[in-house]
Amino acid sequence: MRFIRGFFGLLLVAGAFALAHAQAPSMLQAQAELAQRLQREYPGVLVYTEGDQVRRVWGKPFGYGSSALDTAQAFVNQYAELFAPGASTLTLNGVQDVMRGKFTAVYFQQVVDGIPVDKGELTLLVRETEGYPLALASSAVRFVNPVSTTPKLDPDAAVAIVQKLRPDLHADTKPELMVYPAEEATHLAWAFSVDRHSLENPERYRVFVDAHTGALLEWRSEIYYADITGQTRGYATPGLRPDTTANPPQLRTIPKLRVSVVGGNSIFSGIDGAFTLPFSGTGSATVRAELIGTGVRVSNQAGSTLVLEQTVNPPAFVDFLFNSTPTELNTAQINGLIHTQIVYDFVKSINPNYPGVDIQIPCNVNINNTCNAYYSNRTINFYRAGGSCVNTCYSTVVYHEYGHFVIAMGHPNASGDYHEGIADVTAAFLTVDPCLGIEFQGVGTGCIRNSVNNRTHPCSGGVHFCGQVISGAFWQTWLEMRNRYASNPQYALERVREWYLNSILIRPTGISPQITIDVLTLDDNDGDIYNGTPHYQQIATGFARHNLPAPQIDWVRIEPVSLPGAFVVPAAPGGFALPLMRFAVRVNDLVGQRDMNAVFLHYRVNRGAWQTVRMNRVGTNGAMTAVPVPPCGSSFEYYFEARDTQARATYYPRGGANAPLSTLAALEMAVVFEDTFETSLGWSTQNDSSLTAGAWTRDIPRGTTQNGLQANPGADSPDTGSRCAFTGQGSVGGAVGEADVDGGPTYLISPVLNLAGGDAIIEYYRWFYNGTQLNDTFWVEISNDNGATWTRVETVAFTGSENRWVPRRFRVSDYVAPTAQVRVRFGTSDNPNDSVVEAGVDHFVVRRIVCP
Repeated sequence: MRFIRGFFGLLLVAGAFALAHAQAPSMLQAQAELAQRLQREYPGVLVYTEGDQVRRVWGKPFGYGSSALDTAQAFVNQYAELFAPGASTLTLNGVQDVMRGKFTAVYFQQVVDGIPVDKGELTLLVRETEGYPLALASSAVRFVNPVSTTPKLDPDAAVAIVQKLRPDLHADTKPELMVYPAEEATHLAWAFSVDRHSLENPERYRVFVDAHTGALLEWRSEIYYADITGQTRGYATPGLRPDTTANPPQLRTIPKLRVSVVGGNSIFSGIDGAFTLPFSGTGSATVRAELIGTGVRVSNQAGSTLVLEQTVNPPAFVDFLFNSTPTELNTAQINGLIHTQIVYDFVKSINPNYPGVDIQIPCNVNINNTCNAYYSNRTINFYRAGGSCVNTCYSTVVYHEYGHFVIAMGHPNASGDYHEGIADVTAAFLTVDPCLGIEFQGVGTGCIRNSVNNRTHPCSGGVHFCGQVISGAFWQTWLEMRNRYASNPQYALERVREWYLNSILIRPTGISPQITIDVLTLDDNDGDIYNGTPHYQQIATGFARHNLPAPQIDWVRIEPVSLPGAFVVPAAPGGFALPLMRFAVRVNDLVGQRDMNAVFLHYRVNRGAWQTVRMNRVGTNGAMTAVPVPPCGSSFEYYFEARDTQARATYYPRGGANAPLSTLAALEMAVVFEDTFETSLGWSTQNDSSLTAGAWTRDIPRGTTQNGLQANPGADSPDTGSRCAFTGQGSVGGAVGEADVDGGPTYLISPVLNLAGGDAIIEYYRWFYNGTQLNDTFWVEISNDNGATWTRVETVAFTGSENRWVPRRFRVSDYVAPTAQVRVRFGTSDNPNDSVVEAGVDHFVVRRIVCP
């Protein structure tokens, strides 16, 4: 073997090819020219050869494209002849992720007129970075001379030729045409596998029969050395019910059980319990089977864990039969192995890269207690029968406890009700059965929990009770998906399984509509949930049944074209003409089709009753209307509605009447107070005696995070400067809870604002975070008597999106009569002290409404 680098070396390669393939000098010259061109185009590329064949191209990147496939196909289009395919071509045969997204391997099969060349393929390894550079070419391409691809021999005749020679061999596969390059010529061959079907003296070959002449071209052994073969079986509890006299153990294969030669190799049995254990020694061998799987290690807490051994003289067949005379304690061990392995494989089948589960989790069975099972610290644990309960190591109970392990690995800080609910979903989606722990308390006692339930959010009760909110939501979504895909329920099941497992990794803080958003996000295919997702209707319906509503999507898209500004100038005193505010929008199809006769402006003045105006159609998708400007000092709130042809409404803004746009009628909006918190402008703090940490301060905030969520802000709002007011400043690199609010409340109080004789708009940015979403809120209040009494303006609960700088504004007279003693205060607390609570305020502005 050798390495060739540079122009001169590649000329030597051409010479070597010419010697080996003198019958095709023109092809070899083209190959040499391609090698030179590749070197010139990508300086530094290296070529590795074996004999007269290029086997690797590597070193520097030697191709780019818009995707891995684009890069690979472009290279093959230009440089396929470099690998001396002769009278064959290379066709795309698949792709494979390598190193979890670092590379993509693109496979090409060598073919002649669509017939594959035996062992002929090219693998191109493309790096998944910008430009998709081609990193390596791995060639198994074979030189092919011209050959007729029309067989003269039919496949049955080819099988008959082999059976005549070896009547003890039986065809195990259907013959398929292959192009078979040999030293002297290229053949068209029928290829198929034959087997003696003897466990004691095994023989198996891949046979190649010339499809033109009937000559035998090769007997290719498919058994590589003497092995110990066998199977692993045992008596285990059938179905989903527990081990009872009404459901006694039955014989079944035990898949993925570790089998070893004592002091030698070990393997895991296959799905069917069969195994082939390599043995290269001489003489006898002791073979051991233990209750260890690829994802589980059983430990019997009532005595020794089952293990079987047999001594044989290889090649030999070993039949391991566990629990041959079934007992409760032995059956529990077999159940633990089988069902833990099943749920491990289930998780890996959904997400092969799911974190933390690739261990042989200890499965402790027959613990000296009754009527329970539990997960703790990467172990699953099951009790013996007794106290009116069955032995708890069976089917859905194992799946549920393993579900806790899955959650702990993907979401270390999940709440208790979420843990229980998603663990229930693990069992339900694996078995496609909503019943958990059937007959846990004996024959005929039914389920201990059921994903078909009427629990709704918010829920008060124990964690098992409230966990049924999320298990019910996922199960109802599965039913909706099954109805939609009645002809392909497996597709529907695969989708809901993906949503369930991968939604854990988004780490919701608890059971709330945030999970509905998570699932929609996982389902989304264009980055915009509001224009719908492929299965929005099914998800929304399923989760809504348990009061976990989906965000309203846009059936059509409303785009504003012309809107009033922040304030509008009213009519001059004594004027005759009333000025108009003009509103114009465009409406486009989205999920639905627009109905341009159903576009409306909704508005109200000074928070009075809502009024509705049908907008006039303009062109294909335009709508407009005009409304008189109200008297000076009036507030004007509005929003738009557009319906599709099925009368489904879309609002702009999406909140509709709950989040309208607004403007003010005024000659001017005069700033009378503005504070970016860069300097001290007279704010004060007031703290309850129970406050032990997290009092309001003014500084450059040091951000903190909890479970990937921003708790304390890491920067101030978009105003000028870098300071803001917030609750507590921790040390650099300190823990998230070091300086958060503990106890309270704590208040930030504005200086006195003189707003006598007029009205004003108050604007601010706020921030709020609560790690549990329970109990604690953030609130804004206003006083017109220097703080003697306070009126609530808004109360903010944390739902998952308030931990950002949110701009807010309100009109003073909507809450209190403006006076010379107006104050605003911001407050929060962590009382009881059971969570991380952070709040912030920035860019506080007071604008007086100026009227004649």
